[in-house]
Amino acid sequence: MAPATGCAGGQQPTLQPGLNAAVAALGPDTVRLAAGVVNGPGAYNSANPDNTVTLVGAGREATVVTSTATGYILDIRNNATVTDLTVRQPSPVVPGQFGTLILGTADRVGFSSTDSGGSVMVQGTARHIVGTGSTYFGIIGTVEDSQFTGMSLATWTSATIVRRVRSIGPSPVFGQNSSLVISSSLFVSTDPNGTVAGFSPSPVPNSQATVVLSNVTLIGGGGAGCIGLGASGNNFYSAPNDFATENVTLANSIVRNCATTLSRDSTGGNRTANITVFNLSPTAVMQSGAGTLTAGPGDGNLNTDPLFVGLPSLEYLLRFSSPLVDRGLTNAVSPQESTTDLNGDPRVVDGNGDGTATRDVGAFEYQRRPPAVTTSVAPATAEIGQAVALSGSATEADPGETVTGLAWRCDDGAIATGATASHAFKTAGAHTATLSATDSAGATGAATAAITVLARPSVRSLSLSPTTFRAAAKGGSAVASAATPVGTKVRVGVTRRTAVKFTVQRRTSGRRSKGGRCVATTKRNRGAKRCTRYVAVRGSFTRRAGAKSQFKFTGRLNGRRLSSGRYRLAARAGTTPVKTRAFRLVR
Repeated sequence: MAPATGCAGGQQPTLQPGLNAAVAALGPDTVRLAAGVVNGPGAYNSANPDNTVTLVGAGREATVVTSTATGYILDIRNNATVTDLTVRQPSPVVPGQFGTLILGTADRVGFSSTDSGGSVMVQGTARHIVGTGSTYFGIIGTVEDSQFTGMSLATWTSATIVRRVRSIGPSPVFGQNSSLVISSSLFVSTDPNGTVAGFSPSPVPNSQATVVLSNVTLIGGGGAGCIGLGASGNNFYSAPNDFATENVTLANSIVRNCATTLSRDSTGGNRTANITVFNLSPTAVMQSGAGTLTAGPGDGNLNTDPLFVGLPSLEYLLRFSSPLVDRGLTNAVSPQESTTDLNGDPRVVDGNGDGTATRDVGAFEYQRRPPAVTTSVAPATAEIGQAVALSGSATEADPGETVTGLAWRCDDGAIATGATASHAFKTAGAHTATLSATDSAGATGAATAAITVLARPSVRSLSLSPTTFRAAAKGGSAVASAATPVGTKVRVGVTRRTAVKFTVQRRTSGRRSKGGRCVATTKRNRGAKRCTRYVAVRGSFTRRAGAKSQFKFTGRLNGRRLSSGRYRLAARAGTTPVKTRAFRLVR
């Protein structure tokens, strides 16, 4: 539909001609709507079950379909799909305008209306719906992952499933059903004296209704007339067609802020209303007519403050210390129930840390998430004995909790507390330092920093060839060329790339001290045993890191020619022990 382009079937000027073209073209078709306001109404139907249509907008917030005509703004049938658009009734309301009817699937669709009579009805599947206004959203089938504000959720007639739905308004959810399952959903009434959730049988003769609410949270408006859950057996038929039974089960659920927790009523005749409750002890109950109120075998039938946390008010999450954590039924989640909570998190979690995963009570499942921990280390590569700086942080994932402790543990057994620490490793290789964070719920998270520890650089080998040579008459301490016979060829090997400092030690005689050391000869020790000692010659030279391992030593040191005699060439890398080789200088 113009201005959208690129469809193989061509372009149509307005909505209805586009839908008409889709009806005329047998088989599945797509009608594409561009961003902006699209004027309706639009209707689609076909007697051929294979002749279906997909109506696609540019996005729920981008494409708006509206109409100033009577009847439905959209009336899309025959297992159709409507997606990525918003249907908006104009204000003021157009007399005789009904709203929207979709028989098929609605996905990522918005509905907006200020007309209490302008209903929205989906018969099939509705997902990711956003509804606002004063009307109701009717579902026959399945509605999931949707939110309604002011717009009531109405569940009608045949088997209906509601999963992960938020609804806030005067009458958040009601229905007339033969079979209904609602799970992992939150309903908040803005009417002080309204009913949060009210159900009755389908309006057909001799109707039987089964309604199950599991892991729902019902929040009332707080007035004296507020009812949390209402079950009515009335099907509005007279005898002999007045046989009607409403069976409602409320399990793993919360009812708060209502003067009457549960209301069960039937107006006589052959009408019956029954309520079975698991994990809830009603604070106030109203009962009239035939039927029963049964407390099931829940874990203590709780009636206590749930300790909500996580404002804004549409959240109603459970604090870690809530008595409702892990207090739901232990039976498996049924195929009709949501396997996740209202936030999409797993439904069955070990929330209290006892080793057994059990569902909570209410729409939200406390997740017992550990703190999210991050770490860093500087430098990431260090030498043996060099201190590295460890730093980290922890962020709490669950509302209402705080990080209570941070602790470091290195793989060599060293420990420290706090966000920062300093540590020097004593062995070379790959090492780790792990920061653990514990929160107020007792959950622990951790992250690990990796450190590469290098052995301290050292001289691995040192050789001289020849070991007897003449010192050069002039020049520096070392030359790269080995062409002259003066001097000696030096080969040095290091454990890793590093600078090497060379010094020279002259051999001389000495006397053995009482302590066994060879010391200089003095008048006092002339009678002691002779020994050989080496005395450092003033001066040195350094080969830079990465220099060739082979070079020519000239026999000169710091511009001075060494005199003839016996010496040692000493090589040192860093602070590691010296490696020496003896040589002899001759004239």
